[in-house]
Amino acid sequence: MVTKEGARAFTEAIEFLMKQKPRKPFLWSDDLAKAANDHLIDVAPKGVTSGVGTNGSQPCDRIQKYGQIDEAWAESSLYGVLNSKEVIERLIVCDGQPRRGFRHSVFSDDLKLCGIATSEHSTHENMV
Repeated sequence: MVTKEGARAFTEAIEFLMKQKPRKPFLWSDDLAKAANDHLIDVAPKGVTSGVGTNGSQPCDRIQKYGQIDEAWAESSLYGVLNSKEVIERLIVCDGQPRRGFRHSVFSDDLKLCGIATSEHSTHENMV
């Protein structure tokens, strides 16, 4: 596997997980999955790799289309993943992301719902 940080990112992730208390499972949200799918339909065919839509929409704009945001929200986009195990690994390791934002989202007690969408991506094989 090619990494930006090398083994250090994985070692740090393991150390984090060793100290982490188990979190409650996410509850599935059809509405969040629809918001995620809207973003994929917009950006994936065009090769865009951003949380910002081609019309300037932000993640909260897409979420609010299907419901009200009462609490915290987060968005994570991954490109060229091989399988579901790799999705989880990338979200926890956050290679090349010094603030480890994906990891903090996954383990945040403030986030309770989850919606996922996948699509082919014109320049990265796929997008989640």
